Amino acid sequence: MYRGARLHRTPSSLGLRFSSPAMASSNLWQGRRIMDPARILTWGNVHPENLSAIKGDSTTCLFPQPTMSASLEKNSAPMNYCFVPAGTSDKRSPCPALNALANHGYLPRQGTEITFTQLLHAVKAVYNLSLPLALLLTLVGFLTCAKFSVNLSISKARSDPTTLRHMHLCNYRWRPSVSWTLNLSDLSARGWNKIAHDASLVHVSGIPSHFPDPALVSSLLGAASHEEAGITLDGLAAVHVSRERSLPRRLSGFHEQVALGECALGWLVMRNPRTGVIELDILEQWFGGERLPEGWWDSKRPVKPVGLFEARQTAGKVKTSCGQMHGPSGKVKSASEQVESKTSLAAATVSALMFALLPSFQHST
Repeated sequence: MYRGARLHRTPSSLGLRFSSPAMASSNLWQGRRIMDPARILTWGNVHPENLSAIKGDSTTCLFPQPTMSASLEKNSAPMNYCFVPAGTSDKRSPCPALNALANHGYLPRQGTEITFTQLLHAVKAVYNLSLPLALLLTLVGFLTCAKFSVNLSISKARSDPTTLRHMHLCNYRWRPSVSWTLNLSDLSARGWNKIAHDASLVHVSGIPSHFPDPALVSSLLGAASHEEAGITLDGLAAVHVSRERSLPRRLSGFHEQVALGECALGWLVMRNPRTGVIELDILEQWFGGERLPEGWWDSKRPVKPVGLFEARQTAGKVKTSCGQMHGPSGKVKSASEQVESKTSLAAATVSALMFALLPSFQHST
């Protein structure tokens, strides 16, 4: 080939497929560098006639979704993270927060082979958690339920006409790989060293649960205050106590801390910062439907990052509220016992005031 010769590549040499013969014979390939949208669509086997239908359907996710790091740089709503309910073969966990991330595509929609960085970035970016808190939650989940595997397979190298490739030892390659992945269904495993626990807000006790129970969801919605049109932090504590009351025995110390932390995080992330109440529609959408509330990226997402110390302090408030509903022996008080306890406390307070005022009254007489 002499210098200055012009090389013309045909579509067949590039391995491209066209939707019509006319496009293959068009002037796009006559040595001109012209980028046409129709040609780009044929690379993905999408006919140009269907372009208008695709543009008009906001729920169709046919194109590859953008990376979350790029779409969440300005805290704006990603365009292609539409809500799709879990299918029959998809894996889900007993945590509505993680299931919502998978249903929206921030985590793999199948709920399988989730990496550490994927989970860390998803919970941090979507729920606006601080890095220490997101790192702690991700680390606990991976240490208790993730799969760690090492692949030491040896593969045969592809043929290469070089001198070294003709040597026997150079025809094989050793490529070790290490993977640490998590399936959402693995979080449902029960045990003293697992984070799944009984007395959940919307999941049944005693068995691995992957989807919310309709009866428990109705019970949670019924616990909402009619005056405030939602549920407060004390209301979540009361629901937790009622769930624990139905158990044959109390939760272990570790699982009790996990349950209190879930109540605290759910309230911190989903509450209205002005009223301190999780609104009724948010309860139904997030806990029941496992989807982000409507208008999440516009006004519902926390404005300030939820920090580790704030979550710990809120969990302490939930524990204090639950402790007021327990008896001295550690057993949960019934409703009548709670009324009697409040009545006796009020009577003791009145008696103390009377004894304190009695000497001054006698002195004045």
